[in-house]
Amino acid sequence: MKKYVFFLFILLQACSKETNTAAVSNDFFINHSGKVWVSNLRLIGEYQAVRFEPNQGEETQPLLTYFINRSQRECYTPRIGDNSTTIQAAGGISSCNKTRYEIVLNTTNRLDFQVVYYVSGEDCTTLEVDYTENHSYLISDELMRHSLNRTADNSSTSQAFYRYRESFSSCFN
Repeated sequence: MKKYVFFLFILLQACSKETNTAAVSNDFFINHSGKVWVSNLRLIGEYQAVRFEPNQGEETQPLLTYFINRSQRECYTPRIGDNSTTIQAAGGISSCNKTRYEIVLNTTNRLDFQVVYYVSGEDCTTLEVDYTENHSYLISDELMRHSLNRTADNSSTSQAFYRYRESFSSCFN
């Protein structure tokens, strides 16, 4: 009888232990959506923050929320696919502002996407590619590296971000 009680005790202990087998997906959005990443420039007052949205790369869905704190605070939430706005200038002349966000690579800890910037005449019907930007986000534990390559001036930049656990901007609410 003691053996059975002992066996039952061991069995209950084994079943009650939490297993830390959180599944890691091969989809960047599943693994990292909702996390806020803040640039290493935060200490000097001008900084950027990024939160990836839970969209699994679907067209017309938000890709990320981008917060910039410079002379004024700004929030951007581009969508995958076309992002178009018409700008009314003085004298009633309008111009088009169009960008297109295309996912190039979506893996466990890396997201690459391209942003295509277009220019247009006054009528907003003729669009031509102005330049492109290639963005790459690579996450390793609590750090994220962002690389940006621009075709307009053939420049490249790289920036470090760290995981931030508090909400500090209405952009992320």
